[in-house]
Amino acid sequence: MFELVQIAVKWRKPILIVCLLAIIISVVVSLMLPNYYESVSLFFPSNPGLTDRQNLFREKAADVPVSFFGKEQDADRLLQIAKSAQLAGYIINKFDLYKHYDISKETSKFPEWEVNKEFKDNYDAFKNEYGAIEIHMMDQSNTLAADIVNEVVAQINKINSNMITENKTQIVAVFKERVAQKEKEVQMLTDSILKLKAMGNNTMMKSKINNLLNVKENAVKDMNSLSTIYDQNKAAANASFSSIYLLESAYPSEKKVKPIRWLIVVGSFLGALFLSLTVVVAIEKAKELKLDGRNS
Repeated sequence: MFELVQIAVKWRKPILIVCLLAIIISVVVSLMLPNYYESVSLFFPSNPGLTDRQNLFREKAADVPVSFFGKEQDADRLLQIAKSAQLAGYIINKFDLYKHYDISKETSKFPEWEVNKEFKDNYDAFKNEYGAIEIHMMDQSNTLAADIVNEVVAQINKINSNMITENKTQIVAVFKERVAQKEKEVQMLTDSILKLKAMGNNTMMKSKINNLLNVKENAVKDMNSLSTIYDQNKAAANASFSSIYLLESAYPSEKKVKPIRWLIVVGSFLGALFLSLTVVVAIEKAKELKLDGRNS
């Protein structure tokens, strides 16, 4: 350490000049860098089971689910949507980020790759330690950053809700077909009973008619039960709901997040100082080795 101090004192003027140049250059560069502002939105997934037929048409209050919030897999699904190429493409086109990032589709070799890279460098979505989803966006325009985040959250909710509704719609279609089949069965039984009644009124015919009436009664009960389930599923599929619980909407930030100019200047100074010391120590050691070689 004492030797290092001696060398630093000996070479103090060149070291000082290099450090001053590094400070001046870093100040100029940092002042030229644009300011970036960050907007954030925070939300939890809602429990998709709350809008299921079984929960919407419960007769006992005790059977209603206690949790209004979704499980971990619901949060993971929202996070996958937030990171999807589909959502990124939608945001890029809606806000015309090609123009905003000054990327030309005509002159750039890989314009789609460039705009996606620029967007992803400034965009982030993750699940925090409390299980909530956070959406972050940085941009030179604080209003644009907030608008993008709010639109991302709206699209996540829309895509997720549509996925849930699509599954319910498929269930509705299944029960609709089963109700139609049961209606045909009841109609066929009705026609058969009418034909038997037209054929006569003897004991054998009455017995057959009574058997068919019993079968028809059970078929009608099944049809009514299926029709009720169909109507309930249809109501559940058509019910409007939000698949997220929004805790915090994005707003234009007044304070920039980068660049941190003092950190750039300090880092440049320390880097220049370390590099200068390394060079002068190497020079001094080279002189010592050369001198030792001559003496030997």
